[in-house]
Amino acid sequence: MWALRALVFAGAVSICYWIYELIRSVMQSPRNDGLFVPCKVAGLCWETVSAVLECRFITGSIGAGELAKAKEQFAAMTSESARRLLGLWQVQASNVH
Repeated sequence: MWALRALVFAGAVSICYWIYELIRSVMQSPRNDGLFVPCKVAGLCWETVSAVLECRFITGSIGAGELAKAKEQFAAMTSESARRLLGLWQVQASNVH
């Protein structure tokens, strides 16, 4: 399970050019919507995003209702809005460090 998480972190960092701490915080967040941003920017399909959601936590599962809601939220997010939000997060992160 930890190897898969490490792989997800590494892939997200290389695809989205994010610093490690931002990806880590998004992956560890109890909210799903933050994770959608790098996934949408990377062009990941819902099947991949749902697999990432399933493996994020020690319990290894997400409820069916929560997964259905997450699918709707992910579908509603445009790639352009995800790119803008990612840019904003990068600017905010650069101002902190």
